[in-house]
Amino acid sequence: MTLVETLGRARPGDGVHVGGDRVEATYVVQGVPDLEAAAHEIVVEESTGTDAAGAAVLSRVGGEIVDVEHAGVERLALEAPPLAREGVDSAPVGRVTVAWPAENAASLPALLTMVAGETTERGAFGACRLVRLGIPADLLAACSGPRFGLDGTRKLLGVETRPVIGAIVKPSTGLDPDAFALVAASLAAGGCDFVKDDELLMDPPHCPYAERVPAVRAALDAVEDRTGRRVAYAANATGPIETLGRRLDIAAEHDTAMVMLNAVVLGLDVLRSAATRAAVPLFAHRVMGGILTRPAAVGVSPGVLCGLTRVAGADLVQVGGVAGKIFEDDATIAASAEVCRRPLAQLAAALPTSGGGQGLATVAANASAFGDPGFCHLLGSVATDDPAGATVAVRRVVEAWSEVVW
Repeated sequence: MTLVETLGRARPGDGVHVGGDRVEATYVVQGVPDLEAAAHEIVVEESTGTDAAGAAVLSRVGGEIVDVEHAGVERLALEAPPLAREGVDSAPVGRVTVAWPAENAASLPALLTMVAGETTERGAFGACRLVRLGIPADLLAACSGPRFGLDGTRKLLGVETRPVIGAIVKPSTGLDPDAFALVAASLAAGGCDFVKDDELLMDPPHCPYAERVPAVRAALDAVEDRTGRRVAYAANATGPIETLGRRLDIAAEHDTAMVMLNAVVLGLDVLRSAATRAAVPLFAHRVMGGILTRPAAVGVSPGVLCGLTRVAGADLVQVGGVAGKIFEDDATIAASAEVCRRPLAQLAAALPTSGGGQGLATVAANASAFGDPGFCHLLGSVATDDPAGATVAVRRVVEAWSEVVW
């Protein structure tokens, strides 16, 4: 494992936490001629943009270096043409912490632009990855966070002693509304707490959102009539911003009880805005998040993305798939779950969600990774592809969780 990869591994306190009176950010950085110079580049680039700013300007918006942790020198983690032109093929690596005045980031878009902005594009760096972010309490208060959160979502769904169990309707696309509703009903009959659309399914001609939502709700109502259990539906309301409000209204009109948004695709501030309007828990899908979190040398860590998604208002936050098919290992997933649940000023905890290759075979691994039932076990094609049928597959998982002793 390279120094860049090692330094990027989650440490206690990484991710998003309550800061003091400044925005404080920690990066894994590789730069020349030394880490102090790299840290100075970050401070300047994300505040004044020039070293020539006057004293009055610097006193108001200028940042400063808080800490520099030296780890060693290694070959450049990323291609950096400006360095290559100078014959540089290796550079110092470490963690640097910098801070800026809180007034520089008076909103979520301003914050994201500052801490994950042009610094990641600087050709003078062989690596630049945000791993820890301290946000002042006043800015956290302006974002409001989850409306229902971990406890509120569990209460709404009537889940007390086991994890929340969700199930995704598969095939992801291709079904018409009636066929889609039949699959949703088969999953619900197995005892899951909610069914949801796949991130790929939005408002296609073969399965229009305005037709799919009432069809699924009617099918789930029929299951409730037979079983006495009400199952929520997380309809994927992702789509053009101009019509997002109408899609949220349709979900409310048909009592879906949940809504899903592709949070990274839409933007975290769109999620924040939707959270203030939607009267139901929001499931934030992180599709496209891998572009930001998977590269070891650039972007943001999974814990930072999970924390920011919570800050933006997600009630359920994807943290990876325990023992599944997603790229994070279980230790990284557990660290991201801690970011979702740690105290964060007045913001409610978010419900960490394990999804991706999840089914009966991953129950024990999820129990070990999360340590308590405060999370969501999200079933996908493992359930719908089961030879015994989706209802039986879900029922087996529900029964397995009922037998877990915490």
